[in-house]
This record gives sequence, C-alpha cells and structure tokens, in this order.
Amino acid sequence: MDGAFVTSPTGFWTAVLKLQVWDLAVAILTVLKPNVNVIGRDGGVGRSRGLGRSGPYTRPPVGLTDTNVPFKGGLEAAEYFLDKRDVHIPKTQCVLDLIECALTSNYFLFGADFYLQVSGVAMGSKMSPSFASLYVGLFEQEVIFNKETNPFLDHISHWRRYLDDIFFVWTGTETLLRQFHEFMNGKNEHLNFSLEFDALKMNFLDILVLKEGDTLKTNLYRKNTDKNSLLHGDSYHPTPLKKESPHFSV
Repeated sequence: MDGAFVTSPTGFWTAVLKLQVWDLAVAILTVLKPNVNVIGRDGGVGRSRGLGRSGPYTRPPVGLTDTNVPFKGGLEAAEYFLDKRDVHIPKTQCVLDLIECALTSNYFLFGADFYLQVSGVAMGSKMSPSFASLYVGLFEQEVIFNKETNPFLDHISHWRRYLDDIFFVWTGTETLLRQFHEFMNGKNEHLNFSLEFDALKMNFLDILVLKEGDTLKTNLYRKNTDKNSLLHGDSYHPTPLKKESPHFSV
C-alpha cells in the first residue's frame, strides 16, 4: 500500500534486549526507579529528609534524544555495565553483538523505498531509553564522579537521575555552579545540559522539592496548565478505568 509503514525486523530482538539493557540501567546507583522518592529511596511524596549544610538544589535536564546516541559510545557504555554484572548470563559479547545488530540493521520500508538508519538508535525502539540511559550513566562514572576529571565534585550532594532528568544538591556558590554547568557541556559533544536552580524549591518530574531549614520535603507537583479534568461517574467509560481515574488525577 502506498505510504504504508513496515516495521524493521530488528523489532523482535530489541524487545528481548530491552530486558537486558533495562536491568543494567536501573542498577546504576544514581538512577531512580519508578515510584521512588527523589530525596530518599525508601520514602514517598510528603516524606522529608535531613540535609545538613547545603546550597541551591538544581535540575539539569540532559539534551539527549535516542537518535543522538552514538553507536560506538553506546556500545562502550553497554560493555562497561555488562562487565559489572555478578552473573555473566548471557555473555557480554553475545549481548553486545545483538545490540550492534539491532543498531546497524535498523531498516524500514516506506512506500516503495527501503531506508537504513545510519546513526543513533531508532526512535520508538523498545531498548532505546535504557540504552541512552547507559550512555549517560557512563558519562557520570567517567566525568561527574571522577575526582581526577571533575574539580567540582566536592560541591555535589545527592545526585539522582531519571532517564535524562537529573536532580542534585549543590553546596557551592552560584558562580561555581555555573562553572560546573559549562564544565559538563564541554565534555561530550552528544550531551547538552540545561540548568535550572533555586535555593528554596524545585520541581523534578512530578515532585515538588521544598527546602525548610536543613530539611528537604516533597509534595506533588502540578503544572500551571493542569486543568484537573474529571471523569463523570455515569460516563460510558469502562468501569476499571473509572475506578482508577482518581489515581491518574494524582
């Protein structure tokens, strides 16, 4: 059919690879798992945590899309974290070969023409978010948490990341913070960090982080454009959907 999309044959094994790559990504100590408090791994919204002396806390989103992850750098990151597994099943090289095949054989049919993606990871691929997360994770290990490469490390406290959003507490001055921002952006041509910071409050994902004295507290964050739409109980929507709607609203 004219103009019809045909999915790439790599789609099947990327679904399998997703499980391997996802396990690696969530094992990184800085990565937040879903439904985990940003200021404490055993808390929830509304919990608080002692902070001690601290300065502004910041939220620098990483300007990285799946299609920008370089083949070589991504494979190096995958190999780094695969080698850190306690049990090497499947073998590291086996997983790397499958990843490379998925990256380099990613072709699709549109209309009457075949196209081959020659760089980056296919947008919408099941393994793409986790693969990109590994790439950022290796950057953290080699640059951010490396005392030999990062002269600002002593000013970083409580660093947490969810995919390409990062939250950390900064204990230095604002001038040093801006210098650290420039430092991050000068280390990898494929990563571009934007910076938001505040000394009293900061939103991160769906969480509003508040500083009260030497304590961080969290609450639910809502965007200003949120209209809090409600679903009428007499609507013809499926009953399970109506029962779950209060959770969706929160």
